[in-house]
Amino acid sequence: YKGNITSGDQRLNFAQGRVCWNLWDTSAGEHTISQNLTDLPDGYYSVSADMITQPDWPYEAHVYAKTNDSDVSSPYLVVGYWNDRNDGRWTTLTTEKIRVTDGTLTIGGRSVFPENTQKGWFCMTNVKLYYHGAFTAEDYKMVFDKAVAEAQAMCDTMFFAGDKAVFAAAINKYKA
Repeated sequence: YKGNITSGDQRLNFAQGRVCWNLWDTSAGEHTISQNLTDLPDGYYSVSADMITQPDWPYEAHVYAKTNDSDVSSPYLVVGYWNDRNDGRWTTLTTEKIRVTDGTLTIGGRSVFPENTQKGWFCMTNVKLYYHGAFTAEDYKMVFDKAVAEAQAMCDTMFFAGDKAVFAAAINKYKA
């Protein structure tokens, strides 16, 4: 999915010796390129990709992975090795691990562009998804306890006493 580019360019490109995704814009703000993945087995994942930009132009460009309740990023691209010979050196960036609990994950690259500049643009290629393994019983308990806490928080804000009592009874029935 292309992000919210308004005055720039997102497209497939051939640059610095590789087929890549090119992203630049002159409007300020966060810009992204991403893909939604579905039907993944529950477990832990990370994402890596190769990125490049001009020397002295990196500005918060990084790889990311996002679920409904978590968002992890790689370190920022800090040095640009783009050159005029079209053989610049790419930097591989890798996210932290992220827990997938519903089979869906969004992966991509993003950058924050300062106002009135193209600083922040990048090219990205060689995107890889890594599966690090299934959940342990402790992991499932953590996900379950979080869902119970969210349900209890919702119950605590209910106005009608009868509805609140029925909801609290349902939570307590399945809490154990």
